[in-house]
Amino acid sequence: MVYKNSPDEGQEDIKDGDEFSVEGATLTAVYTPGHTPDHMCFMLKEESAIFTGDNVLGHGTSVFADLKQYMDSLQRMLNLKPGRAYPAHGQLIEEGQTKLQEYIKHRQRREAQIVQNLQKLRDEKAGPDGAVTSMELVKRIYTDVDPALHLAAEAGVIQVLEKLEKEGIVRTVVQDGKKKWYLLKDRLSL
Repeated sequence: MVYKNSPDEGQEDIKDGDEFSVEGATLTAVYTPGHTPDHMCFMLKEESAIFTGDNVLGHGTSVFADLKQYMDSLQRMLNLKPGRAYPAHGQLIEEGQTKLQEYIKHRQRREAQIVQNLQKLRDEKAGPDGAVTSMELVKRIYTDVDPALHLAAEAGVIQVLEKLEKEGIVRTVVQDGKKKWYLLKDRLSL
């Protein structure tokens, strides 16, 4: 039997909170979208450990489809207070809570960088007149990164901007045929 959140034909559905038990092991499903919309993690009751799937890796950092969902899921995983973390890729993580905090802080630092740059632009030129493309932000933030990598960095910047837009912190405007972003006047920096 194959179980999956949002199952395909021939698969069984997994819902948040579902338990799976065998002698000596109980797994509880935890819905943690972000990496993908149907991503699940599992808590191993007997060890207070978490199987992180692709949300947290044993090396490097994870990719995600939706940053807001991803950040909410990381916080949810942290709130479970896991000990060890078993990632889908990489080495065992002995200090699961510490690794989750690292992932959260890393994303928060990048978000703060973006907001600070948008605030500088807003202060220089009020509202949409201070709007900037995502690539212009990349060039302001990633000054120590090879320009050949800027396109890859832009995808992450766009995800942060989309999260901030969902939260009502930034807006977009189309100028000269390009989508540009600006910080709302009534929002303070993070």
